[in-house]
Amino acid sequence: MINNKDVNPVNIIDTGKADPTGSSNNFEAIRKALAVNTTDSIFIPKGTYLITQNITFPSSKKIIFDRNARLKPSLNTVVTINGSWDANTNDQIFDLSLGGEINGDFRVEKIYPEWFGAKRDGITDDTTPFQKALDTGKHVHGQGGSYKVSNLVVSTNNQIISFASNSKLISTSLGDVVTLKADYCQLINATINTSGSVKNAIKTQGFRVTLKNCTVEGKSENALVVDGLETIVLFGNYKGGSIAGIKVQKPDLYLQNVYLEFNTHGLYSNGVGSITGYHVHSYNNKEMGFYLVGADFSQFTACYADTNGRNGWQIQDTVNGFSLIDCWSYKSSNVYAYENDFAIRKSKNIKLIGCRSSGMGSEPKLAGFNIDSLSQVDLIGCYSDSPVNGIVENNAIRLTNCSGSLSRYNRSADTYQSQGLMIEDGATIDVNIKTLIPQPLTTPGILSFDICSLIRNDDNSDAFIQKNTLIIAKGFNVSSPVTTDSASRILISSPAFVTKDDGFNYLSFRVTNQKKRCQVAFNVQYLGTGRGFI
Repeated sequence: MINNKDVNPVNIIDTGKADPTGSSNNFEAIRKALAVNTTDSIFIPKGTYLITQNITFPSSKKIIFDRNARLKPSLNTVVTINGSWDANTNDQIFDLSLGGEINGDFRVEKIYPEWFGAKRDGITDDTTPFQKALDTGKHVHGQGGSYKVSNLVVSTNNQIISFASNSKLISTSLGDVVTLKADYCQLINATINTSGSVKNAIKTQGFRVTLKNCTVEGKSENALVVDGLETIVLFGNYKGGSIAGIKVQKPDLYLQNVYLEFNTHGLYSNGVGSITGYHVHSYNNKEMGFYLVGADFSQFTACYADTNGRNGWQIQDTVNGFSLIDCWSYKSSNVYAYENDFAIRKSKNIKLIGCRSSGMGSEPKLAGFNIDSLSQVDLIGCYSDSPVNGIVENNAIRLTNCSGSLSRYNRSADTYQSQGLMIEDGATIDVNIKTLIPQPLTTPGILSFDICSLIRNDDNSDAFIQKNTLIIAKGFNVSSPVTTDSASRILISSPAFVTKDDGFNYLSFRVTNQKKRCQVAFNVQYLGTGRGFI
């Protein structure tokens, strides 16, 4: 409540016989109140006060609004307020329905849309009063309740728009709900519920716009479109995009602790790079968790794709400086159209460090890491628990301390072939190959290893394992436990047969590079009876 005794304001009715009915001009009453020198405060009692001439409240005067008191400038009339005021945050204090204007250097901490007539009942259209509040250029704060709005535009640099925890914007209209055109503006704690034909719930266009703890839910084309340079997204959840949770159209995006859920694609970038992501979680999306096309010079750390419909990660047409560090992709058993945890297409200069593929199972059409790229793809310390296609490669890749099953597209009934694997100095790769070799093995069969290792350009010699064989004994114990190439560079060790939960028998062995970094190619040929490989 306002304490009139403390401020001792001058009442505009006492000084100028102001008319509270909204029918007569109150310019003179206000002018006389402003001329009183014994107080710095002007009291506006309950009522609506029409003003038909331009007037200015100087910075030395403070306005005190009674409950349900408001100023109503007529068409083309400007009321300029350069000082501060006190008013209940739920009251309308400015009535601009006649086409008048309120402006000035408002010296208040926050502007409330209710001061311009917002009802926040979820039924009344609050677009005009909310936009009037934004047009002040000051910090605008939304209170608890639902504001029905559409096509709001933030156009003042450094402006802050914040919301109470139980506040919400709802929209069913065409276009974008909120467009942040200004530079360095901030949208904080906004919850936006969309339905109908909403295009984008939030669109950034200004430079270094910050979104913090925002949530988008409902239906839209995109929950967020990044169309401004150096957008910063901190915390928040972006749902319901028929195209994407976040669609990236301008570079230098920074994401941290962001959740992307129930979209077609979680994060979608087509030809835009320089994206940095920390702890971004993309799950339950219809197609891709992360769909990154031409995303050069991007890095994601500790990001997670879970139970997406097609690929957890798809990196495509990316040729410079892309890396994933400690990222994880998980495929739920109830996603039947799933293809890959990590798919790399037509790309090069890619690094995956400490990444994990999990939940792929033994389906032969699925792959943990599916590399179909141009060149220079490094997998360092990556892991797949898939017993079949943990790492599938169709071009040269470099593997360092990776584990999981290793496979290649060109397989035949009796030969398993892998080519172009770059193995770093001292690195070890665990290989698991799904076979059709029967169990129990009553007649020993033979596996033939034909392996070539080629080191860097400073040593052009090749070193081969020439038709070395591993004799499969009864019970799937393997003789010849250690095999090396002619240069003692590549070590094949720990060969064994293991029966997995899917009922198939897997040939497992370890490939270790004992010397310089080299490229390894090997064929494994089954010389027994019947088909050896799927």
